Amino acid sequence: MTYIGNPQGTGFSKIDSQQFSGTGSATAFTMRHSVGQPEHVSVYVNNVRQDPHMAYTVSGTTLTFTEAPSNATNNIYVVYLGGAINTTELPPDVNLSLRGGIINAPSIHRHGEIQTGAYFPAANTVALVQGGKEILRANNSLLELKISGTTIATVNSTGINITGGIFDDGAQITTTPTISANTQFNAGVITAHAIATGNVGKTELKSSDLLSANTQFNAGIITQHAIAAGNVVTSKLNDAAVTGAKIADNTISAAKMTSAFINANTDFASALVDASNIKADAINPQHIADGAINANTMIAANIIDASNIKAGAVGASELATGAVSANTKMAADVVGARELRIGNVAAANGVFTHNAHTYAKAQRSRVETVTVGAANVTIDLANTNVFNLTLGTNSNLNRPSNITVGQAGTIFVSQDGTGSRTLSYSSVWDFVGGTAPTLTTTASAVDRIDYVVFSTSRIQAVATLAYS
Repeated sequence: MTYIGNPQGTGFSKIDSQQFSGTGSATAFTMRHSVGQPEHVSVYVNNVRQDPHMAYTVSGTTLTFTEAPSNATNNIYVVYLGGAINTTELPPDVNLSLRGGIINAPSIHRHGEIQTGAYFPAANTVALVQGGKEILRANNSLLELKISGTTIATVNSTGINITGGIFDDGAQITTTPTISANTQFNAGVITAHAIATGNVGKTELKSSDLLSANTQFNAGIITQHAIAAGNVVTSKLNDAAVTGAKIADNTISAAKMTSAFINANTDFASALVDASNIKADAINPQHIADGAINANTMIAANIIDASNIKAGAVGASELATGAVSANTKMAADVVGARELRIGNVAAANGVFTHNAHTYAKAQRSRVETVTVGAANVTIDLANTNVFNLTLGTNSNLNRPSNITVGQAGTIFVSQDGTGSRTLSYSSVWDFVGGTAPTLTTTASAVDRIDYVVFSTSRIQAVATLAYS
């Protein structure tokens, strides 16, 4: 039958209005809705309707008066007339009969998309639909999650039931759809803080051997207060399972050890027992087997040093023949100048600074190379006597550090591949005639400055220029 009347409604609408407060100077105000022409709004100032052809103009959401309205609170109001303003709000105090659209049941949907939205398939039940397929259905006792209409999980008062496996970031945790006492979880899924105190006991474990001496636990899961006295004995521990780092100070005392548990033949890790662990007079001859410590005993570094040996305790009779000889390897500073007689060293061609010497071989100084890249360069005369400076920029040769009267040496000054570098000098450098040399500036050129330290404030120097 032909329908006569207004088109059937497909949504909700209302007439909207808005208030503004005049300032006496402002002419432009921002509206909530975009307006196409002045006739689409009724504008009132101090309850007087304004002429849309003369009193104001509109552009989008901007309302502009030809004259500024007076200063007052909410003395301007706008009624939007250019068609009903679309809204998703239901009109108040109205009984609605929503038309069928989604799966032929009362529904709420966007106009033109009647297969996507919310609908009410039964009393006290609501469902969400996308593309004509349910994705969620819920009432006061059941929640169903679906994909393309197929239920993948349900939630009710008894728990959660998931179809298929359980995954964590794409990794399958268990293939068991439900979670029970026998569910197998990957490591770290359930941790100690997720289990209430007392909830896991012998009766909760699947078999008596589920936790055994060989069970692998992460560090800190089982601590000493969780193990009853006597439950861990030597036969239950793997080699090296207990180390020094895992034993608290003063935990093991003499009373805890059986007779002969530690003896002269006990193997200790390096530095496990050193002088700081042994009380004074704790070891005496009666505790050491015959021959356990002798001249050939191997002692770890620093366990026995000079401070542990009384004066006169070691003499010629205590050392085997040849035990200490000229070829003995001594640690640094074990034997110093005061331990040696001058005649013993001189006989072996030793050199002393207070004697004159004639060298049978050539003697030479180390050459210290310095690349100059700053405005000042300082050489250290304690390092060597000969320096090789390569100028990479114009620079000043400062007063050297560690000046010692009488020191002599040479400074080679080279230009880099660019050349044209200059070198000035601090006042400590004293050249012949009091005039500092002008160095050769050709790229890669080499000049030489020979010096002798006359005093701590004066270094006499001679420059020889333009070597090939």
